[in-house]
Parts: sequence; structure tokens; C-alpha cells
Amino acid sequence: MMFFSHLLFGILSGFLGCKFLGCGNEFLFAAIAAVASVIPDIDHLYSKVSRKLPPFAVVLSVFRHRGFIHSLFPPLILYFVLIKLDYLLAAATLVGYASHLVLDAATTNGIRPLYPVIKIRIAGFIRTNSFAEKVITLMLLVLAIAFAFSEILRFI
Repeated sequence: MMFFSHLLFGILSGFLGCKFLGCGNEFLFAAIAAVASVIPDIDHLYSKVSRKLPPFAVVLSVFRHRGFIHSLFPPLILYFVLIKLDYLLAAATLVGYASHLVLDAATTNGIRPLYPVIKIRIAGFIRTNSFAEKVITLMLLVLAIAFAFSEILRFI
């Protein structure tokens, strides 16, 4: 999936995750989830996040794209490190990172969620940068805006 698909799904997942967890600040939670939703592509040297954080990208590029960084282990490691700082920061990061994995699992390339322990791949039917992905991205945009407005209206 493309950068904006991940970002929008991260925002949407953040709003839904915050509702589920009952956190106090939906916008902060969604913003953290959005940032975390693009982190997994740091293992691809030409991704937007890699271009913003080149030192990390060079180090993490030793992992193949959609290899270890796209498994369930990094978000769990991040969660257990961040929970020492703040529970909601850890939870929002986990939600955002997981949202990236869900979208990538829906693509024809898929992900290996338990790599390197188990190399089974989960793959869907959506081709990256296809018309179908653009339609999904548009739907995610509409849903993210709707959730944001519903939160704003709640305060009025």
C-alpha cells in the first residue's frame, strides 16, 4: 500500500483504538497512530519515511522489505519499550504499526507475520498502486474525516 493509505488507515485506527481503550485525547492518539503507521516502510530505502530518517533507514535496510520489520515482533517490542514511558503512547504506537501490517497483508505481496520464526505468508488481492488501492484510500479519507468531525462535534 502507498504512504497515504497507511497514514489514513493509521488515523482511522487511532480514532477507533482510542474509542475502544477509552483514552482521553482522540486526536493525540490518532496522530501517534498515524506516525507509527508509516514506520514499517523504513526497511525500504526509497520510502517517504526512509528519506526523512536516512540513518535509521540505512541501518534497517539490512532487513529485506516486508521481512522482519513487517512482522508482529517489532510492534510488540516497541510496545513493551514504550509502555515504560506511557501506556497510551505505547498503545497508539501498537495500533498504528499494526494498521500498516493489516493493509500490507491485504496486498498481493502480503506479509509474513511471524517471520523469521515461521515463514508463512498472508496475502490478499489488492495490487499496490492499483485503482483498487486508490478507491480504498479515498474511502479511508472519507472515514477519517467523518471520525474527526464527529469528535469535533462532540466538543461543541
